[in-house]
Amino acid sequence: PPSASRASSGGRGPEAILEVQVAATELMCVAGVPAYHTSIILGGREYYFDSNGIVCMPAFFSHLMARSKRAGSLRMECHRMGESSSSGSALIQHLVPFFESGTYDVLYKNCNTFTDAALYFLTRSRLDERFYKLERWFLSTRPLSIGLLNAALWAVASTAELGGPPSTPSSTHPQRGRSDGRREASSTAANGASAGSGEIRRIPKGYSANPLAQAFSMQDVIASCDQLDICYDDAAQAADERSSAPGEGPGGTIAGS
Repeated sequence: PPSASRASSGGRGPEAILEVQVAATELMCVAGVPAYHTSIILGGREYYFDSNGIVCMPAFFSHLMARSKRAGSLRMECHRMGESSSSGSALIQHLVPFFESGTYDVLYKNCNTFTDAALYFLTRSRLDERFYKLERWFLSTRPLSIGLLNAALWAVASTAELGGPPSTPSSTHPQRGRSDGRREASSTAANGASAGSGEIRRIPKGYSANPLAQAFSMQDVIASCDQLDICYDDAAQAADERSSAPGEGPGGTIAGS
């Protein structure tokens, strides 16, 4: 496994160290299993994923929006997950190819999927399975579970204020809005279901999987992060070799012998 320093840097050299937190809000409970909206808090900013792609806002923004759109109180929790020397911009740059606008799906690729990926990029640790246990259950019991999912989405939407939050400002990732066709193609699947970010604008008409999300693989994200470690090792080895020139390695031995 990667060293602690390398994992915390996301495969990059030492920079400013930032605390990494996971924020989670329980949105509803289905058959005794809670459904969560999660996000990453890094350097006083929040990073989460919805139908617009990766969004950067002030800390806890999406959770406060969810509470403002729902009748009653929603319970939020925050967990310290470690430290990272990777910046928010580095996080977005690395993960945006995997989490583009219009590729959101309430089951296959949602906010919890992004939090899991972001957490691995920043700390080489994974999101606690309890935060996405419900999605796994729905996927493993399809198609029987879809009726229950639709009922749950209807219940959430029924308690939300109509109209939704203001449009996402320009502080979202640079590629926001470039894939209007993708957003249209995924409108049925997303269907206002990213409740954590306050996107519920209408009663869902029924869940249909987003074809742009079904091919997503967390293993591809993990492999891309692990590749950063290999590049880091190669760069560190090259630096060591240069520092030991003109040919003597540590302890006076000939480098490469």
